[in-house]
Amino acid sequence: MGIELFYPTDDAQTEKAKRAMFISENDPKPQTIACPKGGSAAEETSQRIQGDSSVEPKFSDQLIDKEIRVKKNPSDLNNDGATNEYESTLSFSLNYYFLSDKLAVLEETTKNGSVFHRKEYLDLLRNIVSALGIDVKSQSFNTESVSWPVAGVFSLPTDQKSAAQQMLYGYIRRKSQEAQFANLLIFADTIPHLFTSERKADGTYDYFNEAEGFHLTICQALGEMLAHPELKRSVWNSLQELRKRIMFS
Repeated sequence: MGIELFYPTDDAQTEKAKRAMFISENDPKPQTIACPKGGSAAEETSQRIQGDSSVEPKFSDQLIDKEIRVKKNPSDLNNDGATNEYESTLSFSLNYYFLSDKLAVLEETTKNGSVFHRKEYLDLLRNIVSALGIDVKSQSFNTESVSWPVAGVFSLPTDQKSAAQQMLYGYIRRKSQEAQFANLLIFADTIPHLFTSERKADGTYDYFNEAEGFHLTICQALGEMLAHPELKRSVWNSLQELRKRIMFS
């Protein structure tokens, strides 16, 4: 977003500077994403993320080696993604970034394509993690992608939600074992219920997973913030606990 960092000594000024970096006054006006009839992620922006009443599953490694499709450094956003209540098949795709031992990121991609370029997604991501206290100067933001349904699986299970959760949580466990991180930040608009039903009284998702030993925070997808910049203010507020953990760890 073209805003340079500076570091005042006063705590209030520092907070104001961080917020200004994330919520730019020079953001472009909201854009409309053209999507086919039947609904889109952009049309659902005004809706609050709904929690799920199901019990959060344990992370599992079962079927991971056979079922996870990992693509190294894709050049563009994938064309698969969101769960649609009118479709019989659960479908989503997430990009994974390991940034440091303090933070890893999962980014839900846009199902029907995007009017924004990949660079705009990465610029927004860089500004967010920088505002959280992560040094981005040396980051290449190399990414992997994990998707459901998995490639090569022709017979989907009856309970797709449970199977997708098992696959997804097993993937997260494997990545946390490869390179440990204290916090996992998830940008998701249609599938937050696959991660947890533990939403706080203020409507935010931020909790500690005792089984795996890291905090998990869920907020709006990057594409939604690009299409509707007014969302950035509420997202920034929802990231304050995460920011405190990163800044003071």
